[in-house]
Amino acid sequence: MTTAVEYIDTVRQQQRAARHTVSLTLGVHGLALAGLAVANSRFEWHHNVVTLLLPCAVYLSLWLVVRLRRRFTGIGAGRDGFGVMAVVSLLLVVFFPFGAMAVMFAGPGAFLGLGLAVIGARQSAPRLWGPAIALLALSPLVSLYTLDNHVSFLGPQPGTVVLAVLAVALLTLAGASYRGERAALRSSPLL
Repeated sequence: MTTAVEYIDTVRQQQRAARHTVSLTLGVHGLALAGLAVANSRFEWHHNVVTLLLPCAVYLSLWLVVRLRRRFTGIGAGRDGFGVMAVVSLLLVVFFPFGAMAVMFAGPGAFLGLGLAVIGARQSAPRLWGPAIALLALSPLVSLYTLDNHVSFLGPQPGTVVLAVLAVALLTLAGASYRGERAALRSSPLL
C-alpha cells in the first residue's frame, strides 16, 4: 500500500525524468564550459562581452529549449526557474554597479556554478550540487590566472585544461543522468 506522500513523490520523480531536466541542465552547462575553455585558450576572447553574457545565454537557451519542447511534445515546462535565472544574470551584468567586474574576477563559470546550485536546490537534485561546487571553487582560480601561475605541470595553459576537464565531466554526468532518467521512465510503476 502506497501513501499519498509516496505517490506524489513518485509522480514528481517521473515528471522530472520525462522532462530530462537534470541531464539537459548538465549538458547545456557542459557545452558552455567547453566554449569557455576555447575562449580561455584564445586570449583575445577572454574577459570579453561574450564571456560576460555567457550565464545569461545558458539560462536563456535552457528556457527556450524547455518552451520549444513543451510546444512540440506536450511535456510541461515545470517550475525550473530558467527564465528567472536568465533575467537575473542579465540584470546582474548590465545594471548592478559591479556586476560585470564580479563576473570578470570570479569568472562566468562561477556564476554558472551558482546557477547550478540554485537549480539543484530548487529541484532537490543532488547530481547538480557537485558540479556547482566544483565550478564555484575552480572558476575564480582560472579567471584570476592562479592555476596558470602555479600549476605548470598541466601544460602551457592549465586554466584551459581545467575548464576542458570540467566540461567533459559535466557532459559525462549529463549522459549518465539521461540514461538514469530513461531507466526511471521504463521502470516507473505509474505507467
